Amino acid sequence: MLPHPITALKQGAAYWGVYVVVAKPNSPKLEAGREQLGSVGVKAVPGSLACDQGAAKELGVVDDGSLFGVAAYFATKAEAEAFAGALDPAPVGVARIRIFCAD
Repeated sequence: MLPHPITALKQGAAYWGVYVVVAKPNSPKLEAGREQLGSVGVKAVPGSLACDQGAAKELGVVDDGSLFGVAAYFATKAEAEAFAGALDPAPVGVARIRIFCAD
């Protein structure tokens, strides 16, 4: 059984994000990522990667403020890694982040 992601994210709180896609706004990849998470029962919407402080660096991408990501968030690294390991296709990565745009 997959760990359940946190759905009520709090401003300034730290989480582990499992990013299934990182892309420019309006990219069809974002919808595909949303559908991928939906197929395992997780409701997710694309959001600005800049709102997930630390994500770009940990994922190894350069974000000029224009990248969006589709992710599920967990309290622990173990939960995030277990979830990520069950995804097919594999996610872009797992990153320790701080929520910046939740308010």
